[in-house]
Amino acid sequence: MKLVKLLAARSAISKCAGERLPATIAYKFARFLRLTDGDESFYHEKFKVILDSYAKKDESGNFIHEGGRGIALKPECIEVCQKEIAELENMEIEMPFSFTLDEIGNLSLSIKDCFDLDELIKGEQECPLI
Repeated sequence: MKLVKLLAARSAISKCAGERLPATIAYKFARFLRLTDGDESFYHEKFKVILDSYAKKDESGNFIHEGGRGIALKPECIEVCQKEIAELENMEIEMPFSFTLDEIGNLSLSIKDCFDLDELIKGEQECPLI
């Protein structure tokens, strides 16, 4: 699984953190989040290193923001920065385990959540189209 997909799955699962869930899925979600904490930390650390290398900074060393578009990059570094971020996001991560559709079947999920969790759901049953 790509690192960026893992982060999206963590986000979808984190949305359920305050809900009361069946013990088996709550425990499995908690284990998933705990086992992938390092992957998320790794991503944020590497992303910060990339930004430190290519972002514009003010005289105090703080990133300069471009009105609503995020952090400004040095014009001569845009392509290499985008390449390094893409390489980071596309890094393959080994998944600690998966979920079944039956396990998550009682959750209220958005369509985006389903897309984010798609690679973690194994042994799907054939879903008839209505």
